[in-house]
Amino acid sequence: MDAWLVEAERLGIPYVSTLMGHERVVARNNYFNMIGSYGNREANWAVQNCDLLIVLGARLDVRQTGADVEDFARKARVVQIDIDQAQLNNRVQADLNICATTESFFKAFPLRASAFPSLDKGWLTELSSQRDRARFNEYADWEVSPSELLRKLNQILAKQPVDYVCDVGNHQMWAAQSLRLSPGHAVHYSGGMGAMGFAFPAALGIALQSRHKAVVISGDGSMQINIQELDTLKRLGLDVTVIVMNNSVLGMVKNFQDMYFDGRDQSTKKGYSSPSFTDIAVAYGVAAHRIGNAADMDRILPLIADHKGPLLIEVMMDGATECRPRLAFGSKLDEQFPKLNG
Repeated sequence: MDAWLVEAERLGIPYVSTLMGHERVVARNNYFNMIGSYGNREANWAVQNCDLLIVLGARLDVRQTGADVEDFARKARVVQIDIDQAQLNNRVQADLNICATTESFFKAFPLRASAFPSLDKGWLTELSSQRDRARFNEYADWEVSPSELLRKLNQILAKQPVDYVCDVGNHQMWAAQSLRLSPGHAVHYSGGMGAMGFAFPAALGIALQSRHKAVVISGDGSMQINIQELDTLKRLGLDVTVIVMNNSVLGMVKNFQDMYFDGRDQSTKKGYSSPSFTDIAVAYGVAAHRIGNAADMDRILPLIADHKGPLLIEVMMDGATECRPRLAFGSKLDEQFPKLNG
């Protein structure tokens, strides 16, 4: 796939990804990031305004298209390639369906300039403008901005191989929206399984196999499911950094409760609590730091690059339950909340 994307860069062809596709796509000039309900604004705008959409291996479920299927890729002819015949013409009616593996498609259809004789060079410029417009801090009103934290991680770890591993919750979507992979980087999501507690044990296995740094991005709810593995991490001495984004609430579900159930937050805030993960890490003999504001973030995050071995960083984000931007059910793909002025 990467060779195909490198050629897309050379030819000036823009591309976006799904959440799972984002696991391996290096951030290059023509990559306009992730589509979907929690997608990047520029990616959703690109899908809604393109005139040709080639879909490779994405099943176009509701999280990718939004609920308004009739409006999805409203200006485009759609070509869908999928290994599963049942996924073709399933939710989205494509203009051309091809049942094939992506590998066989890449072999049969190598990218060439002759395949796109009418490519509009101004389209790439327009998309770049949309990306620049969306490149602002969506959480400027928060003490700790998750998008700024992840952008700093991008810079700090850009020069070394890293496997990011994400749990399930708002922190996963914050990561997917803001992580920009460098060569030698990968990110791992549990995807449709939605498995809270996935990231920490997965990162242990990845670190054992890869022998380079793994960075867990977890929340307070997910971390408590496998917190005892801090003992395993300490005993094995693996180069794993655990970042716990602690908002003291099961934030993604609480956000749904606020939006659709009049704020009835049973079992997400009421009847739920979380401990000091910093203190627990220290009790297990793991080095730990706590971030409570932007100054702490600037001071502590750079430690990750040179630290070898177990490390836990707890990010205090009390009450932070929103993921911005996001799509409310029934809205069109490019009508994410909060809406931008102009």
